[in-house]
Amino acid sequence: QITVTGFSLSGADMGNYSLAQPTGLSANITPLQLTVSGTPTIATKTYDGTTDSGAVTVGGTLSGLLSGESLGLAASGVLANKNAGSNTATVNYSLANEAGATPTSGGLAINYLAPVAATGIAASVTPKALIIRGVTAQSKIYDGTTVAGLTTGALDGFISGDIVILTQGEGAFANKNVVT
Repeated sequence: QITVTGFSLSGADMGNYSLAQPTGLSANITPLQLTVSGTPTIATKTYDGTTDSGAVTVGGTLSGLLSGESLGLAASGVLANKNAGSNTATVNYSLANEAGATPTSGGLAINYLAPVAATGIAASVTPKALIIRGVTAQSKIYDGTTVAGLTTGALDGFISGDIVILTQGEGAFANKNVVT
């Protein structure tokens, strides 16, 4: 709802008229789009089976706020895929008042739009270390070779739902001679 004041009349015959201010006007105030200078960076993370990028550094300053106003800026990233190796991410920004209010819960942040997401940001995921548990070496009778038999072990530490197959390894004695 818009309140209108200030319309007035002038001229030689203005005294012959009265003036009613316009009523029933409405309009919207839309949020102001903010920008961020610089490129965000994403810390290398260890594979965890998700596309969450982990730690993101904003990489610049928030621009476009009206004079005397300040907001917090946070960033979170989503990887293009979950796999280990070189990757890219989309970094999404969010605004927060000092009191923690967000654009949907009121406060100063409701007057602004967070910066547009940054895309194609370089990211890296390192492979997750796995452990083989329960492998034992088997003793043998001298046969002129260094081949050592191993019991099958169990793979520990992989992400549930991932398909990881452990191939039986090989063992070798330091030499072919009888030793303890």
